[in-house]
Amino acid sequence: LLPALVDMLGKPNIYLSCLMPESYNRHYVHTGSNLNTLMAKTHAYVHGQLIGQAEQQPLGIVIDNFGGEKKIHQHCEPLGLPVTLATQAESRFVAVAAASCLARHTFVERVRKLSQQWGMVLPLGAG
Repeated sequence: LLPALVDMLGKPNIYLSCLMPESYNRHYVHTGSNLNTLMAKTHAYVHGQLIGQAEQQPLGIVIDNFGGEKKIHQHCEPLGLPVTLATQAESRFVAVAAASCLARHTFVERVRKLSQQWGMVLPLGAG
């Protein structure tokens, strides 16, 4: 499924950013230990990279509303595109659904590699 999704979207239209634990901790402290700020900055960074490499200029930015509305606008508006926040955006916007699939795959693969590296099974969630 993932290779088909990547082929359909085209590699220039995909940008993945995965903060490994050490980098995540450093960025988290740098944002004043505010998860919404970290997520807003990361969304803005990824969208900025996409705008720079996409085959076509995007018409706007759609983000699943995670609760940091003010911070999202603060960090994404300088990119010069309209920003749409939506609850359960993955069920309303195919781009968000595709990004969610790519993000989940990347997360699972990184956890799998860390588990191998450390010789232990790392849980995928808080449960």
